[in-house]
Amino acid sequence: MRKLERYRPDPVDFHSWEESRKAMDGNWEKLRRIDGEAKIRGSLLGRYIAEPYADGQAFYQITRVEGNKVGISVCSGLGDDWVIPYWGAVRSYQTQLCRGKHPQARRYQRTVQEARQDRYGKARKVNGAFT
Repeated sequence: MRKLERYRPDPVDFHSWEESRKAMDGNWEKLRRIDGEAKIRGSLLGRYIAEPYADGQAFYQITRVEGNKVGISVCSGLGDDWVIPYWGAVRSYQTQLCRGKHPQARRYQRTVQEARQDRYGKARKVNGAFT
């Protein structure tokens, strides 16, 4: 079995919008690539989950799998860098609850991608309604 590739974000310089956007897009690509490789292997190890929090989502990578528990650590440098206070940056989580978090991450990712494509005033459809 291949060793887990941990998500390590590139630094984001928020003083320059273009540079920060490029860094965040690169971080997303890195996280998606690691997640895709884990999906192909059929493993939870390396996948990421999303948990709704405040006005966004907190993203965590699965870093270890032990029976019915997984270890997760927070992913930063993605633009929406929430850390859930009652989870912290690193914690254990039940495997069966973790499996249901993947579709949320994909749905959120599509919504962000649509918003980026249409950020210049074009009408866009989100959840069946035009905004």
